[in-house]
Amino acid sequence: MIALRLRRPFDPVVALLLAAMVAPLSLFAASAAPASADTVRLDVEYGRAGGERLLLDAWVPPGPGPHPAVILVHGGGWTTGDKSGNGRGAFMVPLHAPLQRAGFAWFSINYRLAPKHRFPACVEDVETAIRWVKAHAAEFRVDPRRVALSGESAGGHLVALAAVRADASTRLAAVIPFYAPLELYNLRTDPAEANNVIKQHAPIARELDVALRKHIQRGGAVPWQAPLAAGR
Repeated sequence: MIALRLRRPFDPVVALLLAAMVAPLSLFAASAAPASADTVRLDVEYGRAGGERLLLDAWVPPGPGPHPAVILVHGGGWTTGDKSGNGRGAFMVPLHAPLQRAGFAWFSINYRLAPKHRFPACVEDVETAIRWVKAHAAEFRVDPRRVALSGESAGGHLVALAAVRADASTRLAAVIPFYAPLELYNLRTDPAEANNVIKQHAPIARELDVALRKHIQRGGAVPWQAPLAAGR
């Protein structure tokens, strides 16, 4: 498992990093041109949970494949955001074109949001998406051995958490979080930052405020919420 932490701003060079991890350099040939928007499959259902349809958008390069693929997970503080970029080209949308040029299939997912859906609904949806992409690899001409997972901000937290929770059904070739909140196990050293994190993360679950305060007091880890701690 490979994990990369990058910070803002990011640009199309990200596609190069992904390719270096999960695909040969030949994928960067000039023939790998981006597809037109009408070849994107919109609102494909990858599961149902909590009374909601779980949807993704997908793009697959032309040709027989099998192609490397990336599952994209948007940010938004676990409470907002959308796979489409909210009509502003935001979140993970800037990666679509460079990934297409590099010959990657991509699957951009929505997941259940807080506070309506409490933790761990969000990361469970990411795991459902991983299993779905692997199960439908032949249909989408994707190589299930070369599937990566990438997310930004809250989405970066979720992909890192999925990595440390992984079993045989959700293990991937690479995980790439961007500016993700990962280091939530050293909060006792900075009370002001601890209160800020508690305020920001409380929507994930009603119990989180209490859990983090207990964590700060005893200096222990909260592995289900701190991927770096869970991976140790």
